[in-house]
Amino acid sequence: MDLYSNPLNHFCQNLAIENKETCVDFPVIVTAIFGAFVVFGGVMGYVKAASKASLIAGSITGGLLLLSAFLIARGITAGAVLGIVVSLLLIGQFGPSLLKKFKIMPNLLVVVLGIITVGTLLFSFFK
Repeated sequence: MDLYSNPLNHFCQNLAIENKETCVDFPVIVTAIFGAFVVFGGVMGYVKAASKASLIAGSITGGLLLLSAFLIARGITAGAVLGIVVSLLLIGQFGPSLLKKFKIMPNLLVVVLGIITVGTLLFSFFK
């Protein structure tokens, strides 16, 4: 079976990292990295500031982004929609605080990674 004939790997024709018989597309990688970063940021917020809210929010939103990456890898359109919605929510949360107080961690990184994720998902969604 040809790698590109698999309907689950419909993005592999243009933006892909190929490894023998597997194909992981770029939107999956970007969304998974953003999700892992958000989970890590929630854990670091808990460790540094004993913020349970940071741990809970980071775990939920990061977990949803990781779920989104999994669904996108399976070719399920709802995964892209979920990733876009969660990324926009994170941008909406961290964007105003970035404008008030310019902090690289976590504000700038969440906003930049969120914009990259939304752009990648929108591009792949409408392709």
